[in-house]
Amino acid sequence: MSGRKLGRGLDALIAQPSGMTEQLVLQLDPNKILTNPSQPRKRFSLTELEELKASISKDGMLQPILVRERGGQHELVAGERRLRAARDLGMRAVPAILIEVSDDRMMEVALVENIHRENLNPIELAQAFRKLLQLKGWTQEDLATSLNCSRPGVTNSLRLLDLPEDIQSAIARGQVSMGHAKVLLSVENAKEQRLLFERIAEEKLSVRDLEEARSEDGASPARRAVSKRKEKETSPHLLNLEEELTRVVGTRVRIRQRKGKGVIAIEFYSNEDFEKIRKMLVGK
Repeated sequence: MSGRKLGRGLDALIAQPSGMTEQLVLQLDPNKILTNPSQPRKRFSLTELEELKASISKDGMLQPILVRERGGQHELVAGERRLRAARDLGMRAVPAILIEVSDDRMMEVALVENIHRENLNPIELAQAFRKLLQLKGWTQEDLATSLNCSRPGVTNSLRLLDLPEDIQSAIARGQVSMGHAKVLLSVENAKEQRLLFERIAEEKLSVRDLEEARSEDGASPARRAVSKRKEKETSPHLLNLEEELTRVVGTRVRIRQRKGKGVIAIEFYSNEDFEKIRKMLVGK
């Protein structure tokens, strides 16, 4: 059988036998494949799983799973969502690539496969980054280079693990966005951080609303009054532009305009945010 190209980053991790340029695709009974104890993904969206099942029903399983031999059986290395979908669909066989990989290497392959497929939620991704750093003894720069991603992105991801567990859970469930999380991480006072987190759910605060709340919580009554007055004076068109730019940049953007002139102010909450914004502006 012809080999199939693996996901980006996996080829470098999987050593092939000498002189072998292609990996054979086996057909295995999905119900006889052992699960991966090192699976980094803990949450599986039922909606995404249903969509995958519909896709497989229509076009077949286009990407093989990865397995290794374990005590005379096959153990999953990467592709658990595809395996679950195949089992739900009652498939008798799934395409699989057999690889030789140690326990530590198995975890690394599973992490990289999930990272490149963007299967992980932000917290799972951060935990995957941390595990890779521990496994390999890498610096954040090494990790970013190996995975072909930005070092500031790795740093920002790992910072999520500094948040309390319940906030991390809310991020993992999608109840708190990365934009919200950045604002919460910029708050050093634990009590203030907790109050802002609670307001996100109770008041359905947007990222911009949360930034306003954070600024006003530490402001004097006079300053809050000025802020409210300026907000009322800002046209709906400029408010929409601020929202749009905030979504693009990932931090709060404020626009002040008068008689055809004005100022665009972009906030940042860390050196990594500043570097990201700088690169966006200079195109590098």
